[in-house]
Amino acid sequence: EVFYTCNGLEKVTLANIESYDESNIFNGCNNIREVTISNIDVVNSSISGRSEKLEKATFKSIGTLKGYGDCKMLRDISLTDVKTIGTGCFAECSGLQNLTLSNIDTIGVHAFSNCTGLLTLTLDNIQTIGEFAFTYCTSLKSVTIPDSVTSISSNTFLCCKSLTSVTIPD
Repeated sequence: EVFYTCNGLEKVTLANIESYDESNIFNGCNNIREVTISNIDVVNSSISGRSEKLEKATFKSIGTLKGYGDCKMLRDISLTDVKTIGTGCFAECSGLQNLTLSNIDTIGVHAFSNCTGLLTLTLDNIQTIGEFAFTYCTSLKSVTIPDSVTSISSNTFLCCKSLTSVTIPD
């Protein structure tokens, strides 16, 4: 609880840490709006229960990412060079509108399920997309699956009722 109840804190930038557990560092910081985290092996826990105001999250060069589900105000997420996006990592982020995923090994089960506000999804150099990864992303209109994808599990885009265009390479 290094920054316990620092309610004036609005932006967090962390880099080059072997392991990081936000639940111990930013507990009670209720006004964080932006998070940028890079070059960290494991990012555990989340700000979601403590900062309902989180709007933007950027992650680069992360080993395993877990636990940002239910961030209702989170609008924009950028993930680059992430080995694994954990199960349910961003599930229920209903305010999410723009999502960019680049150089990702594995998108976990339910990683972005029920992101009902998701409008744009950009996928680049993705290897594996887990089961139910984008289930109930009811505002999503189009998806292009990159040719780097080697595995798409069942029900990945289940109940994406606004989806009108899907492009899958030969």
